[in-house]
Amino acid sequence: MQDFFTNDLLIHANQNAVMAILANPRKLIEWDPEIQSISEDKHGHRFIILRTNSALNPREQMTISVKKNTVIYHSTGGRVAYDVIFSLITEENGTAVTEQVLLDSASVKGLPVKLLAPIAKHAFMINLTNLATFVERWALMEDGEAK
Repeated sequence: MQDFFTNDLLIHANQNAVMAILANPRKLIEWDPEIQSISEDKHGHRFIILRTNSALNPREQMTISVKKNTVIYHSTGGRVAYDVIFSLITEENGTAVTEQVLLDSASVKGLPVKLLAPIAKHAFMINLTNLATFVERWALMEDGEAK
C-alpha cells in the first residue's frame, strides 16, 4: 500500500458517536452521495457497494475492521484497491478525525496517481465534511431521545 493523501477534521460529537457511524456500513449511504446501494455478501463479511457511473470504482467490495480508536475500510473489486484508515482522538470540542487513504500499488498501474491525488483528496474531504454533519445531527437526535 502506498500513501495517497490524508485529511483532518474536527467533528463536534463524542468519539463513540463517530465510531458508531463509521463502523456501520449501512450508514455510508447517508454521507457519501456517490453511493447508490449497499448490500452484504451471503456470509455477511463483505459489503457490495454500487456507486454512480462517474466514480472511479462504480462497484467495489468493502470490509470494515474496528480497532480501539480506528476504523479501517478495505476496498477491493474495483478499478483501484485502497484502504481508508479513520483515526479518532477525543478533543475538548469533539472528535478529531484523521482520514488516511492508502492505495494498492499494483491496482494503480497506468493511472495518473499524482494528477488524481488532489481531486480525490477534495472529494474525500467533502465526504468527511458530510460525515461530520451527519454524525453531529445524529448525536443531537440521540441526546434528545435520551432525555
